[in-house]
Amino acid sequence: MQINKTQLSILIGGATVGFVIVLAWLLGAFSSIKQEDVPVISTNNIIEQNSILPQVCQNTIALMNCIISSDQLSGEIAIINQSYQQILSEWNILTDQKILEQSCTTQYQYMTNLTEQPYQSIIQSCL
Repeated sequence: MQINKTQLSILIGGATVGFVIVLAWLLGAFSSIKQEDVPVISTNNIIEQNSILPQVCQNTIALMNCIISSDQLSGEIAIINQSYQQILSEWNILTDQKILEQSCTTQYQYMTNLTEQPYQSIIQSCL
């Protein structure tokens, strides 16, 4: 089954929700993020600083980073960035630990249960 750009955008948008929650938690703010207030934070910085996060969130970030860095998705970086920026601009920052852990758990389960190609093979290589 082929995945078109719209489906990919939705998939990546969903995949970034957990990442955005983790990012928001790391930023430690208590209000909505506005587009102009979004700091430039690389995925590598988040991964380096994620030791304070629950283990399930650390696992989720590592899996998302592996998926995004896959050669098979190299042509879709613009879609990934667009989805990421859209979610960041609309997302309310969450600081509740239980919400954070549940979000990471849900996101990890969603990604590891994908059956579409090339995602299934990419995810299997990341685990």
